[in-house]
Amino acid sequence: MLISYLSKETPMKKLMLPLLALLLVSCAISDNLSDLVAAFGNQSQTFSSDFEGPGLFDAYSDPEGLVESEFRNGGLELTIHEEEVYFWIYPDVVTPKNISVQVDVIYVQGDPETGAGIICNYNYENDYGIYFEITFDGYYVIFKETEAGWETIEDFTFTDLVNSSGANRIKAVCDNGSYDFYINDVIVSSFTETTTLGDEIALYGYTYFTPESVIRFDNF
Repeated sequence: MLISYLSKETPMKKLMLPLLALLLVSCAISDNLSDLVAAFGNQSQTFSSDFEGPGLFDAYSDPEGLVESEFRNGGLELTIHEEEVYFWIYPDVVTPKNISVQVDVIYVQGDPETGAGIICNYNYENDYGIYFEITFDGYYVIFKETEAGWETIEDFTFTDLVNSSGANRIKAVCDNGSYDFYINDVIVSSFTETTTLGDEIALYGYTYFTPESVIRFDNF
């Protein structure tokens, strides 16, 4: 898998580095289908599970030493040892395009400009999808990647909703082309997007300028 770079000053810029670091972690689901709470028909689907150990997501250590994920301190901690590196994790399950994904994300260590977020309509083969991100210095940003490249949906926007320490509850509602982004139960953005992308979801962390960052996901 490729490492992706997205500049905070120029969020449309992305540098693909040809390193087979397997940053996108495939996670077994087999015996955990009961963790998927689904409402079909015209209602959104909710994807829910606690980070109690391997199952929907697995621990991972990159052979190159760039990233690792570990069940620790009551959640799944992502450690990124280099700057300008994305680290994706995703459950190995195809999800419908009408889905609500929410998770607590906690800043543990590193630069407060570290980002963390959710990807809807994700395609792991080419990283296409809708990206919903917060940074722990108080910003959120939404962008998409398609065959045409990166496109900013909502540029870096400051908000006092982001907790610089402690947990932040983020939620992306992706419902048949309509999207909402919530930070700590407050909606910050709504938009429509008709581009056909993928059928997966993912969580991710990103280091902008400082290595050795740690974030924790919990209450997925």
